Amino acid sequence: MPITDAQLRERRNWIGGSDAAKIMGLSKWGTPLSVWASKVMPEEDQETSEAAEWGNKLESLIISEFTERTGEAVHTTDTVVHPEYPFIRANLDGLVGEDAILEAKTTNQYKSGEWKDDSIPADYIVQCQYYLGVTGRKLAHLCVLIGGQKFVHKTIERDEVLIGSIISNCVSFWNKFVLTKQMPMAGEDDADLLERMYPDHVTGAFVELSGTDAAQLLEKIKRFSEREKNSKSVVDDAKAKLKQLIEDNETATINGQVVATWKTQTSERIDTKRIKEEAPEVFRKYSKETKSRTLRIKEGE
Repeated sequence: MPITDAQLRERRNWIGGSDAAKIMGLSKWGTPLSVWASKVMPEEDQETSEAAEWGNKLESLIISEFTERTGEAVHTTDTVVHPEYPFIRANLDGLVGEDAILEAKTTNQYKSGEWKDDSIPADYIVQCQYYLGVTGRKLAHLCVLIGGQKFVHKTIERDEVLIGSIISNCVSFWNKFVLTKQMPMAGEDDADLLERMYPDHVTGAFVELSGTDAAQLLEKIKRFSEREKNSKSVVDDAKAKLKQLIEDNETATINGQVVATWKTQTSERIDTKRIKEEAPEVFRKYSKETKSRTLRIKEGE
């Protein structure tokens, strides 16, 4: 069923199906760190994207098409709570018969290959198996509208081993990170999130990076930066983890030696949209200040 703003806020208190794939590291829409931030840091609540809004609006159409093609009625239900773990919950798009659920999705035509033949994106498999685990049902009907013009219907049978792994990972994540408010390790896709979490440095602040992990991250950045394109994801991953260690400090040291800085940079850029609308000839009047932080690795002597 379509998700309301109130439900989005309420989701801070529990793990949902879309969270599960992110926690497992199998989602293109988020990471374990982004899930953690959405639960622990209310300011990280994100507005529903336009694509997600259209997905919600088209959901009833997809359900109607499923019923027309199969003759199966779809029933709505309230949020379902796992019988053992109250923080494991499911917002279902619908129930079908006594033993099945329905999940409705939309995607663009460029991703049609992900649904070819028997293919199903991994994050949706995890989401459906998660829902089967919460509800105790045996079958998931996964329906997707591709490019607004092609309807695809897949079925996913209950997999006890996979469900056990998913639920176990979610329970561990909740207990280890959400309840303790301890951050999970950042990854290559967390750069924007870290910029929002630590937008400014504290002038003159130093942080001593202890242990071998930080030194290994620095070495990885230096080593793989030389290989450029083929190693970009490795470098991005290491930089994200290093930024997470630095937090809102300006300078990082190891054994008292400066190894990296992450300073706020301020610059003025033209707000072109406003200038075009109001006064293109007075560009200075409509300039705006922007900030960014650049991570610089110090070369050894």
